[in-house]
Amino acid sequence: MNIPEWAAKFSDTILEILGEFSGGETLRELKFYGPGEQNIDDYLFMFFPSLGEVVGGKNDGAVIFEPMSFQIDRLQEAFDECGEISFLGELGKEWWDRRRILFVGTVSGKSTTVYIYNEPLLEQNEIRATITDGSWNPCEQI
Repeated sequence: MNIPEWAAKFSDTILEILGEFSGGETLRELKFYGPGEQNIDDYLFMFFPSLGEVVGGKNDGAVIFEPMSFQIDRLQEAFDECGEISFLGELGKEWWDRRRILFVGTVSGKSTTVYIYNEPLLEQNEIRATITDGSWNPCEQI
């Protein structure tokens, strides 16, 4: 499915909000599905932090990501109407079981669901790390 114009504008707005605390330089991954392409009847947007790689130094080649930080009310304002915000704190191994914030509402008259994940969409057995306050923090292999 090609992303409709309203959805492209909405996702650009969300990506801008997600980049506010990182100076707009942190990349994000987006998955988009229309109704009938997944198990809910809404338009579904899923945002993940993107992976990066350390170049040079003792951690050269390490796969890293910067956790997302954003103001919930700013993201809520991107909707025409936002009816639900919830935090899902699962710690499953599969991407759909990971921690995320859920927003449900309407955008351009369309029922819309947004998931903001706190970890990248990873392949099995990738080793990752986070960057917190400029420090490199290795995480477990998944």
